[in-house]
Amino acid sequence: SGVDAASLQLAVDSAIKAGARSIVGPLERNQVEALFTQVPAGVTILALNHPEAGPVPPSGQFQFGLSPEEEAALAAERLFDAGVRRTASRARA
Repeated sequence: SGVDAASLQLAVDSAIKAGARSIVGPLERNQVEALFTQVPAGVTILALNHPEAGPVPPSGQFQFGLSPEEEAALAAERLFDAGVRRTASRARA
């Protein structure tokens, strides 16, 4: 669907014309916000991300995603479960 709201809208319109009744992400955060502000009638949406700020999903629409903090915690748990006790990271410039 691309990375901006306009390309998302083109993809959604194309899917609906092809008979789609459901749309499932993943979507960029800006796309989630745009989609929830212009939910197509009769189409169920499962956005696999959260909007930056902005609307709560309208009734009948859903979002599911992990925050960066939740993703980091899950990665740390997996490393710990695998026996890793020491790691190193390098800051990106």
